[in-house]
Amino acid sequence: MNKKGLIFLLAFPIVLHLCNLFFLHFRAESSPNRCVHRFRKEFTTPVEGLDTSTLDAILSQPFHYLGQGKQMVAYESEDGKVVLKLFNPMSPLKKGWYTRWTLWKRYSSLKWFSREWLSQKERLFKLFKRHKIAFEHLQDETGLLYVHLSPSEKITHYLHLTDQHGKKHILPLENTPFVLQEKAVPVPTYLTQLLNNHEIEKAALAIGRLEALFEKRTELGITDRIQTMHNNYGFVGDKPIQIDVGRIHMNEELIPDKEAEKRRLNESLHSWVSAHFPQLFEEHKAICSDLINEPLPSLGKNQ
Repeated sequence: MNKKGLIFLLAFPIVLHLCNLFFLHFRAESSPNRCVHRFRKEFTTPVEGLDTSTLDAILSQPFHYLGQGKQMVAYESEDGKVVLKLFNPMSPLKKGWYTRWTLWKRYSSLKWFSREWLSQKERLFKLFKRHKIAFEHLQDETGLLYVHLSPSEKITHYLHLTDQHGKKHILPLENTPFVLQEKAVPVPTYLTQLLNNHEIEKAALAIGRLEALFEKRTELGITDRIQTMHNNYGFVGDKPIQIDVGRIHMNEELIPDKEAEKRRLNESLHSWVSAHFPQLFEEHKAICSDLINEPLPSLGKNQ
């Protein structure tokens, strides 16, 4: 093989990979149509207890881009009450990745390529399974209204979406896995609003409601590795919900000591509150000492 042929063989996969990053992955990540990936037997997940009676009213309104993470893209309903989440078949690239050598190395690695291109079905299967667990066991504690994880004759809607660039799309939901969830106020925003309104006791009780959510989840044998208050949890009215359920898992063997798990979760919560709302943490401790023999606040429907 001559020198030109050798250079071509070495350069071709690199050029192909860069074309993928720039034109297929990077440019497509803003389009909701990339989430219309139909249902395949490898990840289709039937869910019990679904109620379609409210879908027409919810899905008849337009939705607008809200944000995206590694697993989902979120759109907010016109009335501001519901969030529609679409499953990302691939993780979005970090903003400005092309200016950072460490990200160039990551996105050019065989590990990244294998995970993003060859493990999409496994990725979707895990996400579907976790949302099934959340809907069937923690529906109220996660604010989930509907999960479309398998084909349904009742889902024939065409949804009008506006992406982050203001471009409008029409999405056929029949072939689109999606989640509908109550729109929540993130925990930091909720607590700040209460403190600004001088409702410190109500804010302290909100911490107790989060503790009750963790207790309920633990009693069911459900946990996750990290509790991020900034964006994974929020409040709908006075009710706390877990917004992001993409990393929960259910296995009694993972929690051999439920009391230790509860302590771990509460210590993480208290550490966060103490760091960001120190005056609120002291108020919460005072209320807890006064109500030491009282049950934790109810996690029922919105008050």
